[in-house]
Amino acid sequence: LAWRFDWEKRDLIEDLQSMRQLLREGLAESSLRHSLIRRALDAGTSKTISDLEAALRAERSKNWELCYYARDIEEDKWKLAARLRDSVPTQIGSNPLSKAKTVMYHALEMEMLGLREKARNLKGRERSRSVQGKM
Repeated sequence: LAWRFDWEKRDLIEDLQSMRQLLREGLAESSLRHSLIRRALDAGTSKTISDLEAALRAERSKNWELCYYARDIEEDKWKLAARLRDSVPTQIGSNPLSKAKTVMYHALEMEMLGLREKARNLKGRERSRSVQGKM
């Protein structure tokens, strides 16, 4: 009977060693598989993160451009408001029906005034002596 227990003990030890070996190999395979999966996921995640960072940089650039564009528009608006304030005569406030003259209207009035002055000066002038001598 003792020899029988010895053989069973040896069989159990061999089974235990083979199970330990299988367990080690299984863990090695599963850890390898998990590490490969983790690497693939990390690579995909890092690519996604880098793509999102590039998109964020592009949006920040657009945001800065739009901020400066808005500042330029505000400056132009302020300049135009100042020009409008300077070009509107103060007498308009007394007569609400009168309208402010546009720049083009003002320029045409000035040109007409200049032509009237030339016409007045031509009527009062005599012919020049060089023209009179040839007649």
